[in-house]
Amino acid sequence: MNYNFVIFPSNNIVIIQVNKPLLGNVLNVTIDKFNGISTSPAPDFKTVDFIKDLNLGDFFNFISNCLRANNIESKLTSFDQGQTRFECNNRKGMTTLITIESENIYIKGFLRDYK
Repeated sequence: MNYNFVIFPSNNIVIIQVNKPLLGNVLNVTIDKFNGISTSPAPDFKTVDFIKDLNLGDFFNFISNCLRANNIESKLTSFDQGQTRFECNNRKGMTTLITIESENIYIKGFLRDYK
């Protein structure tokens, strides 16, 4: 299955919209540095527990640094939360590789800066 996502960053809030062609938005995630994470539609219990245990400050900084990966000195940014690891790796051509590994599940995707 192919999904598309759009990220809207600001100083204190990052909004991620995941959508499926022809179906529209299937998930909206709001990461608020001060008020936590919210999703629409509501997440399942396992996801709720993960979000509740998430170190919000560190996760927000990871997402923010990852979105600016081509503008900072660091070539690799990572964040660990329990058994889940998030990595952000700067690539050539204003492209950033995002990798999420959790309990033998691997998700990889690219962010490209079109500025």
